[in-house]
Amino acid sequence: MSYEKPPVEICFNPFESGKNYSIEDFCSIEVEGVREFAHNGELICEVDNETPSFFSAYLRFKPSNNINKIGVICIANSDHFEMIKQWAHELSIALGYHLDVRFDPSHSAAAA
Repeated sequence: MSYEKPPVEICFNPFESGKNYSIEDFCSIEVEGVREFAHNGELICEVDNETPSFFSAYLRFKPSNNINKIGVICIANSDHFEMIKQWAHELSIALGYHLDVRFDPSHSAAAA
């Protein structure tokens, strides 16, 4: 049996039962290029909009004093920029969030 990776892989759903998040906790969806590399035996992912190896969509928390609700949460990954951008666009409309696409293929070293 072979496994076919989906075009957009959901890695975290903050709204499913048992999670302590609500739609009101977030203000936007961000799409970023990501680079994955090994460091001291661990697999590390970091934002890299110049030479990404894949793309991620994140939910950004609204500004808050709650230490557990700061920054972003990765919610999906894809090897295909256009697919994750379209997916994030549709989700932003459904949730009423701003969409911030930070990867620009015309400025990426990968596109050169």
